[in-house]
Amino acid sequence: MLDCIPDCLTFLRFILSGNVYLHQQCIGSGNYVRNDHFRKTVNRGTWISLILFMTAGFVVNHSYAQPKPARPSATIASIRDSLSILDTVLKNNGYIYRPPVIKAARDILRISFKLDDEKRIINAYLNLGNIYMDQAPDTALGFLQAADSCMQSSGIFDRKPALLYALAESHSVAFNYETALVLLDSCVKLSLEVSDFRKVSDSYNLLGLTYLSILDGDMAKIMFDSARTIAQRHNEKHEWAISLANIAKITDDKNEKIRLQRQAIQLLKENNTSEYDIGSIYHNLGLQFDNLDSASHYFNLAIRIGEKKNFPTLLIASYNSMAYVWLEKGNYGKAEECLRDHAIPIARKINELDWISELYDSYADVLSAGGRYKEALEMQKKALRERTSADEQIASKQVRTLSKLLELKNKDLEIKNSRNEIAIQKNRLFQTRLWGLIVILMCVVAFFAVLLLLQRVRHKLKRQQLESARHLIELEESEKGRTAMELHDITGQLFLGVIREIEDHYKGDPSSSERIKLIIKDLWDRIRKISHRMSSNMLENLPFNDAIRGLCSDFEKSGKLKIICNFGEGINHVSREIELHTYRMVQEMLSNTHKHTPGGNVYLTILIKGSNLSVYFNDPGPGFDDSGHHGMGLMNIYQRTQLLKGKATLTTSREKNTAWEITIPLKQAT
Repeated sequence: MLDCIPDCLTFLRFILSGNVYLHQQCIGSGNYVRNDHFRKTVNRGTWISLILFMTAGFVVNHSYAQPKPARPSATIASIRDSLSILDTVLKNNGYIYRPPVIKAARDILRISFKLDDEKRIINAYLNLGNIYMDQAPDTALGFLQAADSCMQSSGIFDRKPALLYALAESHSVAFNYETALVLLDSCVKLSLEVSDFRKVSDSYNLLGLTYLSILDGDMAKIMFDSARTIAQRHNEKHEWAISLANIAKITDDKNEKIRLQRQAIQLLKENNTSEYDIGSIYHNLGLQFDNLDSASHYFNLAIRIGEKKNFPTLLIASYNSMAYVWLEKGNYGKAEECLRDHAIPIARKINELDWISELYDSYADVLSAGGRYKEALEMQKKALRERTSADEQIASKQVRTLSKLLELKNKDLEIKNSRNEIAIQKNRLFQTRLWGLIVILMCVVAFFAVLLLLQRVRHKLKRQQLESARHLIELEESEKGRTAMELHDITGQLFLGVIREIEDHYKGDPSSSERIKLIIKDLWDRIRKISHRMSSNMLENLPFNDAIRGLCSDFEKSGKLKIICNFGEGINHVSREIELHTYRMVQEMLSNTHKHTPGGNVYLTILIKGSNLSVYFNDPGPGFDDSGHHGMGLMNIYQRTQLLKGKATLTTSREKNTAWEITIPLKQAT
């Protein structure tokens, strides 16, 4: 049932369309060989055919959707071996519209349904779509629609780039280049996402061919170069060779053309790929030589491949070119034999109207060169009749083109008729526009003046805020120093008085007296250290890193924290202002950690990186929700950093640790 569906659909297409406009391929794989012999056309019943074959794709997709009984593993292994053989057939023949290739592709689809392998079914539909693309694009659309339906139902989208590529090719065949470019752009992006670099290179090649079709040679060269770069970088030799062959097409230097085509052939041989591509390049390579023996050599190579693998279009093109070689050599019999006994029968067999007309023209040239003018005239008449039949296949394209040209011409006439009126209106509107421009310029100047004024006000306000913060911090430091001195003096006097009272009270019990004195002495030491930390004068008498170490040591003694300090070279040579603010910020961090962290390791690193002093602090505390509402301690850190023209970054959240990263420029801006 599945094998007969494309034939039935093709028959229905003939009935509905009346005239069938097929893409006539002269020579090439569809990826890179597009020359003057090609006639890419679509039928008049495009919409009817599209609906019909979308329905056909749905029917094909569900024709084997019946439950299949389980098969023994040996049978499945045999089926998979058959699939492997058929895949090799497709690969070696390059997905060309030929009976053996079509049969192999249909067999793959049938076997894939037996295995109930959705991924293989999708691949089989895509293969059939590619095979039918050149000769029956509407039939190809049915298979592509079936592939898309399978993707949607199975959720398998890894072959989506291949589907987009095939759809772009179908739009290109239908001369809908704008849609083709959009689809290929999507194909490139999706292929890059899944790292399918082969399809990326294929897409760039087809983009280049599409730009060539719309006569944009510069963009075509960019696309071909991109295809070559991608294929070469990822060692995709087949796509690399195709891109080289495409670049050769748009290269003016004949020697460079030959070099590129020879390199492409070498890559294809190394890749053990489709011989059709190799034969096509052999033919194109022969066209580059003025030396008839060299040209004949490459045409014969192409003919051998065509006869060995039964590539009709390759044989037609090669025999036609070979006829002209014999004609140039003056051997009219051999030239006539190439056309009469080889090229024309093959073209008749596959009903290539474009080629038949072209071959009759060539035949007429041979007969005319041999002095058989009457026969040449008859052959020219045959060529004209065949050309008329071929032209009927592209009538739809011609009508659309003429319609578009007529539309553009009408618009041009409308523009010319309105130019006089526009000129009059311009004179009337000139003064209005001039005054309007003056008003707009004045508004723009006023706007920027107000904006500049507001900016200056904001900067002034910010400077005032920073200056106020600086004064507040200086007052805070001064108050801390005064409080530290008073605390030191008061606690010193109290300490001496308490010691004397203890000695008088415990004269009979020296051991109790010593214990109490030790406790009080320890209390005195702690209070004294607190007073030292509060006083900024301490930093004048100690190196910066020693002051920080002392601070860390005090916090270690007053809790269960283990503080690990690391200092870089040169930190003792920073300015006193930076030392003071950094000391206070570290003090605030340790204070917060001491309050909220029961124990663990605290890491503190202070070093110089380039022209900045960097502070890194990390504690094992529970963290907190940094929602932007900061307490006095955190605001103190941020304000001090802002005064030093630095940046403070806090990283924390609930149930996680707290980390600070502070960067302070060593050269303070005024």
